[in-house]
Amino acid sequence: MNAQTPFQRVYATLNTKCQNSSCHSSTATDASAALRFDGSIDSVYAAIFNVSSTNASSIAKFEKLVKPQQPYSSFLLRKIAGAGFDTDLAIDTTTEGNLMVDIGGQQLSKKEIEFIRQWIMFGAKETYSTGGL
Repeated sequence: MNAQTPFQRVYATLNTKCQNSSCHSSTATDASAALRFDGSIDSVYAAIFNVSSTNASSIAKFEKLVKPQQPYSSFLLRKIAGAGFDTDLAIDTTTEGNLMVDIGGQQLSKKEIEFIRQWIMFGAKETYSTGGL
């Protein structure tokens, strides 16, 4: 039996809950199309891991979309979590846009957000060795 890796779970969340024709897909018609979650697991990982944000406010804070071992400097986490999850993850809606919601218009669950936060905290690796996480 093959266990799901942490990033496979993160990818599944982003791919099934955060992309559709209007958000984070190749057919999106707004700025979310710049970060696609409908690609392969490798392409989504390459698009978020240690990649600079395109948001000027986030760039000024020296954030990455996913900054390994630095969840509070990871713009993607701040966009999905916000102050309702942790005040240190607050989004400035004037300069950083709105919180990212799922395809049903709801915020991800606290469990999903916490899993992503912990994945980032433990290095945000795509795969781990058999002795690791």
